[in-house]
Amino acid sequence: MTFHKVKDRVETLLDGALNDTAEELDVVDASVFPATPFYITIDDERLEVTDVTNDTLTVERGQLGSVADGHLDGAKVYLNIVSGHIKEIQDIINDINNAIALPGDIK
Repeated sequence: MTFHKVKDRVETLLDGALNDTAEELDVVDASVFPATPFYITIDDERLEVTDVTNDTLTVERGQLGSVADGHLDGAKVYLNIVSGHIKEIQDIINDINNAIALPGDIK
């Protein structure tokens, strides 16, 4: 299982406006982010970043129950812990629990 990466206090800005269908976006400084994959948030949208080339991020839009939307040039782009991270932890705990017959239920 591949976990989405996290890193403390990561924030940059969009470098150019973003429409609701774009699969690549430019940021002011992509060096602040961890290795892929990771989730970012712009306004109310969660995006999964699958690749970083220079300051261009390749993304899957509208993740974790959010909706793909347009975003203004200079909008904050930040990485934070989201529900997807918690689900990954829960899934691995369940896998371990199912693989080794533990007494009781830790789910």
